[in-house]
Amino acid sequence: MPIQGQQEVLFFERDFGLVISDVTYDRDFDYDFVFEDLNFIQFRMEGLSLEHMPAGEALLVNRPGFKLSAAPEGYSQRSRLLASEAWRTITPFFGRETITRLLEEDEGDIRQVMQAFQHWQLQSGQGNHPFTPAVTEALLAVRNCTFTGQFRRLFLEAKTIELLCLVIAFLNEGPSQLADMPLSRRDLARLDEARDIIDRCFANPPTLSALSRMVGINRRKLTSGFRLRFGTTVLRYCVDRRMAYARELLENGTPICEVGERTGYSDQTSFSRAFRQFHGRPPKYFQPHLA
Repeated sequence: MPIQGQQEVLFFERDFGLVISDVTYDRDFDYDFVFEDLNFIQFRMEGLSLEHMPAGEALLVNRPGFKLSAAPEGYSQRSRLLASEAWRTITPFFGRETITRLLEEDEGDIRQVMQAFQHWQLQSGQGNHPFTPAVTEALLAVRNCTFTGQFRRLFLEAKTIELLCLVIAFLNEGPSQLADMPLSRRDLARLDEARDIIDRCFANPPTLSALSRMVGINRRKLTSGFRLRFGTTVLRYCVDRRMAYARELLENGTPICEVGERTGYSDQTSFSRAFRQFHGRPPKYFQPHLA
């Protein structure tokens, strides 16, 4: 396998665990994944892949997001992992025994959870869905965990349960919205283009009016469609990207004044206020020598 880097596999229970991957591929790599009686939620923070869809199409996935794999035992899925600078994923996995244990054998809740996963799998195929702010926070906590030994294990198990709960909440809200989405394929492509533009210039994003002109969609459809498509507003998406990037820069040792400038803030005071409001802690908390 043309792979370099590290991958950590943790089993909290027989059918419950977490895979943390931080690897690179020297060349494109095809793989077939055969499911056992487990469910997987792959949170992709970085990486490129070509995912084969149920209709026979191939979808290029090139941005952060998560996908759900809830399939019957023996089901096979093919993907092509593309050579890129990094492939960073966090993947919880669990079975029915874990759901039963976590929900204290409440059959009604267990059935609701499993039906939510099955319904979402049918609705979304192998689609890649955007992170919510809460999911982003939990993923960063997992990725940047500094605990060791048993404390690390307990912390990561708690965060894995948190991620599972956040996804279940998303599943219970998302399918009905997507099923009723009054958007054409062309509209969806233009909304994807709008998100691509924001991804490239979130530090200095265009106005809503300018963005709507750039992608060829009216402002009303841009704002309402973006929320339906990605589960958040255009403004909130910009803020999420800014704050995630700011935290990454801080954790890599970039000075606070430079982080504020690189994320589009006019002065350090404005940046620090916005950062604390978003993350609940001041920027200096995330600098290496104070963490």
